[in-house]
Amino acid sequence: MRKFCQAVAATASSLVAVCALGGVIARADLGGADITGPSGDTTTGRIYEARCGAEKVKCTVGFKDEKLIVNNEGGIYRDQFKNVILNRECTQRSLLLPWVTSCFANQYDWAFTITYTNEEGKARSALITFMPRYLATGANDRAREFERDLQIWVEDVLRPIGPSIQIEGPKPAPPSRRPQPGTPATLCKQPVADFGCSWSKYLEANPSVKTWVEANPVAAERERLRLGASD
Repeated sequence: MRKFCQAVAATASSLVAVCALGGVIARADLGGADITGPSGDTTTGRIYEARCGAEKVKCTVGFKDEKLIVNNEGGIYRDQFKNVILNRECTQRSLLLPWVTSCFANQYDWAFTITYTNEEGKARSALITFMPRYLATGANDRAREFERDLQIWVEDVLRPIGPSIQIEGPKPAPPSRRPQPGTPATLCKQPVADFGCSWSKYLEANPSVKTWVEANPVAAERERLRLGASD
């Protein structure tokens, strides 16, 4: 039996291949292994509870519309990202000796220091921390999932370098994922569109039409408006 395969774009970020052989249809995706979320093109699109800034204030971080966002506002695109360093540090105080830090392996903070450029092109740094504590160690799971999403978003892997972990650099500038502006629509019709929508330029290039316009000003004005000419 003759084989045939037709590839069709299912969405902007996925491709479905429809292959028929004896009535069998195969999907060219990863099915149940796919972790893409509804608000993330390649990341899970999840929002994570964390601590932000030097003061470690409660916040939310996540990925939405190709941006890394904090508290569901603003955010940076991939081409604004420069580097990230992950530090594992113990900041938990001992219950018996509160002036001493004391941590088991699963109680170390996950501190992500992200370097980026703002809209003015100035270098900035942000601190996002996940802080497990004695009986509340769920922050470890959130930190690992955030790390995975971050690596997917930056299209690179966090590697050990010295006492901390960071994405190595420098690297070529990544392609921007910013929404591309659409092509401005032409506001006038042919034939005046060939003259930059200028009625006067069109008439200068077409003397016979200019003569008709001078003889029929009312009809000519209706025609100018219909064509969307600017003057």
